[in-house]
Amino acid sequence: NKTPLLTMVEGTCAPTPPGALTWDEQADLYTRNFLLYFAYGVYRHPSGPTPFDCGNYWGEEHYGACGLFSRVPLCAPKPAYVAYATLTRHLNRANFVQWLPTGSLSTYALQFKHYKTEKLVHVFWTIRGQRPVSLAVPPAATVTHYDEDDNATVLTQREGRVTFLVDSSPCYVAGLTNA
Repeated sequence: NKTPLLTMVEGTCAPTPPGALTWDEQADLYTRNFLLYFAYGVYRHPSGPTPFDCGNYWGEEHYGACGLFSRVPLCAPKPAYVAYATLTRHLNRANFVQWLPTGSLSTYALQFKHYKTEKLVHVFWTIRGQRPVSLAVPPAATVTHYDEDDNATVLTQREGRVTFLVDSSPCYVAGLTNA
């Protein structure tokens, strides 16, 4: 195999102390970064998000408050914890296939395929605000939209299309044969 072993070893740091990112911004940033890593063939992340925010000196600077949970002893899960679990559930054993054109420079669409079942998962997001996405689907297709918290919504077809809104939080769409 001539594929290079690409590893992310110094990032992503998305700190949440006062004056930095909100907890929701952290969740979006972590998720979008992982999706982009996958798109560029980076599947090893030994320096990924830390489990907890640090409670000492490190907790006061950009490396220390990047955890998926708040500081010990409270250990409250942040939205990034749920977003990371959602990403993991939908893309487990799936490989990046392609970037999909959206007609926008700030709306993104990625296609992944499960290596065994060959089922497709599509991921969509935009940088800021909301944008509608409309996709053509086969008449009998059941298309399900999952938000960053893994809440499922079965999309209703209208004239062979499904439409949903995307925002800065990546969403996962299952049931498409292509997009």
